[in-house]
Amino acid sequence: MKVRVEKFLHEIRIEPAESPSRNPLEKPWSLSEEEFTRRTRGKSVKVFKSAQVETLSFTEDIVKVEKEIDERVKALYGV
Repeated sequence: MKVRVEKFLHEIRIEPAESPSRNPLEKPWSLSEEEFTRRTRGKSVKVFKSAQVETLSFTEDIVKVEKEIDERVKALYGV
């Protein structure tokens, strides 16, 4: 996912190395279109939506895997 976020930042002309570590733009899956537009002053919404959909999908997959791991650990320890 890191590579996809870096690609997104490049597409909106923000260098990842210059982006502060708590930059909300590094989490496109959590931004609204309004917040994106406000923070980027009119950069491509199409680029944002593409990155948002893709990173949201990754995030959903990660949540599923983490849930499965939690369930297996509980079963392993009888919790």
